Formats: sequence, C-alpha cells, structure tokens
Amino acid sequence: MKSFYTLLFVALITMSFALPTVAADIKVQKSAVSKTVQTYKQPQNVKAITADKNKETGAPNAPPEPQLININSTTSASNTALIELVGSTSAKKIMLGRPYNIKDDLVTRQIISQYKFDEIKDKICAK
Repeated sequence: MKSFYTLLFVALITMSFALPTVAADIKVQKSAVSKTVQTYKQPQNVKAITADKNKETGAPNAPPEPQLININSTTSASNTALIELVGSTSAKKIMLGRPYNIKDDLVTRQIISQYKFDEIKDKICAK
C-alpha cells in the first residue's frame, strides 16, 4: 500500500510540472491564430478585377441610385424609411398632412422647416 501512495505522489508531481507547459502551448497557438486573423487584408487588386469584369460584361461601375421615398405612400416600408430620414415627430406630421401635390408642399404648409427640407429634398418625391 505504501508503494501505491508513493506512485500516486510521483504522478501528481509530474502532472503539476507538465500542465503549465501544456497551457503555455495552448496560449501560443491562440495568439498565433489571432495574429493571423488580425493581419489579414483584402488584396489591393480586387477593385481592378471588379472593374475589368464590369468592362467585359458591360455593367456600369457606378452604384445604382437609391430609391426616392414617396411622401404620399402609405406602405409601412415607406413610413419606416420616412421616420429614419426625418425623425418620428416630423414623419408623423408628414403622414397626417397627406396628400401632397409636390414635395415643396412640406414647406409651404409648414409641415417641416426649410432647413430640414433642404436636407431631405433629394431623397423624397411626391407621386
């Protein structure tokens, strides 16, 4: 029985020296992976390749123009876009003042200020 306890004691001592080495190896591997992930950069020639493909297919390089928000539309998507554009209070005023003949009616009816209208006039329409 005495030899069993001696063997157990030697095994525990050996394990206590081996565990810090294993833990250090794991930390080194994790840091190497994180450095690899952090240093990845997109290749510089991606834009050139995309431009070449657009020339081959005849596609324009410019992105498509964004859709205008119709201030007379009652769809939920249009209302959500309107709220994101001008804020909830102004959007509520715009919704209550419908219909509009032209987008300038927002200022002439004093729904929004001229300053706010100047900010959004290129993004809206009245159909």
